[in-house]
Amino acid sequence: MSKSSKHNVVRTAGLLERYHVTRVALGLDTCVVVTARYVWTGGESSLTSAVLYPALRNVIQSEGALCVRVAYSPSPFKKPRFFRLPSINLDKIVEYKDGPISLQDALEQETSHGFDFRSTEKPLWRLTILPNNTVIFSYYHGIGDGMSGRAFHLSLLQALQTSIPQVKDGASEVEPVVEIPPQILMTLPIEKCTKVSVSFKALLRQLNPVQPASGLTAWTGNPVVAAIPTTKRLKNYVRLLAFTPTEITALIVICRQNKCTLTGAFHAVSVRALSQVLSMPEFQKSGVTYDSVSVCIPMSLRSLTHVPETAVCDHVSSHIVTASLPASSISISDDVFWTEAAKVSDELRTQRRKALSTIAVIRFSPLVGGLSGYYKSKLGEKREYGLSIINLGAWSKAQAVEDPAPHWTVAEMAFTQEDTIVSEPLKINLVGGGDGGLTITVNWGQSTVDVAFAEAFVKKLEEGTRSLVKTAS
Repeated sequence: MSKSSKHNVVRTAGLLERYHVTRVALGLDTCVVVTARYVWTGGESSLTSAVLYPALRNVIQSEGALCVRVAYSPSPFKKPRFFRLPSINLDKIVEYKDGPISLQDALEQETSHGFDFRSTEKPLWRLTILPNNTVIFSYYHGIGDGMSGRAFHLSLLQALQTSIPQVKDGASEVEPVVEIPPQILMTLPIEKCTKVSVSFKALLRQLNPVQPASGLTAWTGNPVVAAIPTTKRLKNYVRLLAFTPTEITALIVICRQNKCTLTGAFHAVSVRALSQVLSMPEFQKSGVTYDSVSVCIPMSLRSLTHVPETAVCDHVSSHIVTASLPASSISISDDVFWTEAAKVSDELRTQRRKALSTIAVIRFSPLVGGLSGYYKSKLGEKREYGLSIINLGAWSKAQAVEDPAPHWTVAEMAFTQEDTIVSEPLKINLVGGGDGGLTITVNWGQSTVDVAFAEAFVKKLEEGTRSLVKTAS
């Protein structure tokens, strides 16, 4: 390593960052994507480079995660490190789409390719701007969790409110190169912000998991592929469901009446939708009756690490819920439904600190061949979980601007990611927009479930959610 490279080291990757960096390096993860449609309250206006670039400059120069590249080694004893880029050319990472393209197609395109972490010129993120001012922020999972996408849009909106478009002599003059301050810092990893530990008993359980009995009937989709694709990326599919502010307000009311959160309610809706699909004749397997599903529910740890809501960082863990598949005829208004929703909501309120132990286990990964060996051990095997429900929450109310003068606001948002090769076959991703509405994306991979099965699941999920809204209205 050159002397200048040593001077550009920002820091060593933390535990969870190593987990994600390795997954990406093996070709098992492309990126995380969070979108927001920006609206100018004064009428028609576009996020041209003259408007966007000055705001981006402010965001980049105040957020270290946007200014780095990563150096990775497959050795379990060498930790990845983040290096500061000397500058970033926005023209190389911001793409404007001219022709008509649906958000669904754009998301599928974005999740089809990741980042070249060997690049010494480009950062670990990119932007795509659609004609309707939708900003698609795609980023490397090793620098940020799902909440980091929302954090980016919070920062960008703040910067748009204060930045002055680059105009000279009545014409736009845009400087695309952003110089990176030499003193730039990244948010510290989780283990530097809060205590991360694991008991000896829990460690043994993680390093030597109990193998499921051959007769267990938990649904987990298709087995993991036997080998990591090397010549062609497996296709990722995305479907979107949108709900209005009025519908979501009504849904929140009925959730409170039943002592559950939106995440708990969508857990119950998703499990019910899966049960309904599995009961369809075309998806039944001879001699197999599924009676349960394990659901992975990521939880933000920012309340424990005390980082600002605008921080781009990897501060997340997850809680696993094993749910019984209800009879397909169970009604949305049935007590069984709301009991399950309230139960999961209660668990999530109390499991946040306990979830830190999952991250602590990463310290001991060299004992089992490192993180690379951990991921490769999953190839050709049954998946651990069947569903994942990820809720980024509502848009920050602090971003509301009361000034009657024209200004930028954020309307609907969307969120998805691509790590399905070895993870959950169906992912349900939720995010609230600045308009008060909610967008759900369901994504799955080419190898995880059949397209017809996934499409049927999306249909049942939408029907169940709209039934909830109708009940609440």
